[in-house]
Amino acid sequence: MEGRARARAGAGAGEGSPNSEGGSHAARPAPTDPSPSPSPGGAFGAAARLLIIVDYFADPPVIGTSVLAYHWARALRRRGHAVDLLCAFEAWDEAWAPYYRSAGVGRPGVDVVRRGRLRRALSMLGGVPPALARVDARRLAAAVEAAGRRYDAVVVIGPALLRVAERLERSCRVLFVPTDAVSLVLERRTAPWPRPLERLRWRIEAAMWRRLEAQRLSRLGAVAFVAPEDARAAARRWPAERRRRLHVIPNGVDAEFFRPAAAAPRPAELVFTGNLWTYDSTVGARWFIERVLPRVADAVGAVRLRLVGRDPAPALREAAARDERIAIDADVPDLRPYLAAATAYVCPLISGAGVKNRLLEALAMGKAAVATTMCAAPLGLVDDRHLLVADAPEAFADAVIRLLREPETRERLGSAARTEVATRFSWDAAAGLVEAALASIE
Repeated sequence: MEGRARARAGAGAGEGSPNSEGGSHAARPAPTDPSPSPSPGGAFGAAARLLIIVDYFADPPVIGTSVLAYHWARALRRRGHAVDLLCAFEAWDEAWAPYYRSAGVGRPGVDVVRRGRLRRALSMLGGVPPALARVDARRLAAAVEAAGRRYDAVVVIGPALLRVAERLERSCRVLFVPTDAVSLVLERRTAPWPRPLERLRWRIEAAMWRRLEAQRLSRLGAVAFVAPEDARAAARRWPAERRRRLHVIPNGVDAEFFRPAAAAPRPAELVFTGNLWTYDSTVGARWFIERVLPRVADAVGAVRLRLVGRDPAPALREAAARDERIAIDADVPDLRPYLAAATAYVCPLISGAGVKNRLLEALAMGKAAVATTMCAAPLGLVDDRHLLVADAPEAFADAVIRLLREPETRERLGSAARTEVATRFSWDAAAGLVEAALASIE
């Protein structure tokens, strides 16, 4: 998971579960929902009443968990279900109201009280990751049960809400969605830049999460990850008979919103998008800037790397100040003009897990891309059919140079990628898998 004091709304979807400070969430009574229309043949049945609880929410969504909640709520509503949505870690923001109204999503009358920093820090002494101590799961579950709304099922999104899922499972069907295998995310934090104490903390937390994934996730009725590799990592020590409770529900992309643009791209312009404050984005961008970009510049001459996204880390701002080939566009309202203007997209992430929304968005816009195996494999994309895949700095640079020099290759890959993503990664298909996972609970 990737830490930050507070997740804030902005352009682009990112990965990870940022940290948040203490406080309370005061939800108000839900507005009157439009009557849902029955869903033909839904896997969970028509017109179920569902509650989605997510760690963080924003409009537009910022991080992976909020992206799922935002789009799953809309898609499940379109499929005929009544849906309430509750953010566990953030106080209600009136800026969310237009989304709730347009999506026809309700708000449960629930107050959520989170625990303070000291309680979270002390949790590690008991072998519990601090993230799990952020919210009082017992009081939250009791508040949901006392709110007067009977839910057919609850979808709990975010690894830090494990205790909430365990509590609510006593009274109804629960689908727990950690999104990524947190142990895998922490195990992959091997870049040379972090300080030794950070490395030690990550190793300790990775061991805690491995134990939780093995002992507690396996006892839940249904658990879903966004990528097969994460599901395998989390369930590596599950008893064989419990693995039927494991589901993979890939991220989606709005292929109508992210669609190819008519305007011609700028020459020799590369773009990388996302939450630029996160560990994975910062490490990946630095790896590209320090080990790949010089090789590309030596081969093609003038080239520009544009970093587009929220809250660029100081290390990235410093790199841009030193190198005129690097431009930063922070906190933009719409990613699409920047994607459209790029000759090619680069996704040089060398840490993390799960499915990268940022790559889906670029491919949906028909952009030819170079990505590491870590980014391409969870999507099931094929090297030189949908994009170019490379892991070593030299190979990554060669792939970028090829795209800059070969417009026919860019056209071929961009077209194939657009078709693949639009076909396989719709949010409606993801909602169908949510229904199927809920229906599978015994």
